Amino acid sequence: MSERVVFPKPCEVAIVRTEVPEPSKGQVLIKTLVTLISTGTELTILSGDFPLTQLGLDMDIILSFLVTQILVSSLR
Repeated sequence: MSERVVFPKPCEVAIVRTEVPEPSKGQVLIKTLVTLISTGTELTILSGDFPLTQLGLDMDIILSFLVTQILVSSLR
């Protein structure tokens, strides 16, 4: 189990427990002990001023995609 910070709607934040699947062949699972909440991205998302959330896009999908693209680019 893992805990995630989610923003269900503007000005609302929650911590949700989530199952983390085992990585498939060719994938890795990176575990962290601590993380942070920045005063930039997260507070902008919380306020509802983040452009992609205004379009109704799911931040989990967007951030997963961005992290994957950065990781793949750095491994090439």
